[in-house]
Amino acid sequence: MSDSAPTSLSSAQLRLLAEIAFTGVFYGLSSASKDIFDYIEHRTPNNEVGVLGNALALISDGKYVAAARLIEQGVLLQNPDSVDGQLFAALALKLAGQSSASERLATRATSLSEDKAAMDFAKNLHSVSNGKHRPNY
Repeated sequence: MSDSAPTSLSSAQLRLLAEIAFTGVFYGLSSASKDIFDYIEHRTPNNEVGVLGNALALISDGKYVAAARLIEQGVLLQNPDSVDGQLFAALALKLAGQSSASERLATRATSLSEDKAAMDFAKNLHSVSNGKHRPNY
């Protein structure tokens, strides 16, 4: 099998890989997590998970505008109705100080989904400040 061919992973394997990478982000290991998210993005049919994971790593590193741009180019151009893409982009924009753009995306995302987690995420964006807060590692 060539390096560019998508790898067939079960949903459980994909979930495990993503959980490992997300855990890495939360522990300040963004660069190591990037390798896993890049693998998911380029070698599986679930590239949105990889893009959103890399965007979360950028958010964790304080690169909010870059995260929003990555989501726009890597997710929303191909799937403008991606609720997860819109919510992650809304978070990045809110942290970047672009509250009105963030609110528009969050409102659109919740209009496309009845998922309680999406609704809660959008609602909680109101309490996010664009201060220089970083996770405690």
